[in-house]
Amino acid sequence: MDGKALFGLLALALGLVAQISYLVGMSHGKTRPNPISWLAWSVMMTVMTIVIFSEGAGPAAWPGAIQAVFQVTVCILAFRWGGRRDIKRSDLICLAAAAVAFGFWAVADQAEIAVILISSAGFFGWLPTIRKAWRKPFEEATVMWSIDIVKLSVCTAAIEYYSFATVFNQALWIGLNLITVSVVLVRRRVMRKVKSYVS
Repeated sequence: MDGKALFGLLALALGLVAQISYLVGMSHGKTRPNPISWLAWSVMMTVMTIVIFSEGAGPAAWPGAIQAVFQVTVCILAFRWGGRRDIKRSDLICLAAAAVAFGFWAVADQAEIAVILISSAGFFGWLPTIRKAWRKPFEEATVMWSIDIVKLSVCTAAIEYYSFATVFNQALWIGLNLITVSVVLVRRRVMRKVKSYVS
């Protein structure tokens, strides 16, 4: 087994740890994800996995397949466990924007354009999560997002053929994960201070 394959297996293991921790948090009622985000991501990750496989990403695509299954699971559970209450009109607008980007992807004839469109769909899907994380930071887990930063970095190292199509989405999500963790931690700190002043 070569180094790229080892990186791919490491990324897969990290992804599984992150996903299990998130599902455990949901089962205990501590983590309450926005279902609109996970609906958009479920579609995005499935398509992105197909794209990077076709572009020669090799072992770097392994975690994507597992991630797609995980995201579908979270989406279903989020809807079933009361996530509908957190859906706002702005979330539905983001979902519509993600759907438009996905629609354009379907007719795109270049891999680079397809990746930009799918990544845009994922970004629009992320916006409802960051909105909710700002308002209710204690209902979003930081462990999964933090592990994902490491996982995506390892995924990048596992890529066999570097190109815009195989790297862009990884870089985008490293940045979005960093923002998510930062927002959750900062907002938790602020809300704790406010609560201490009030009490």
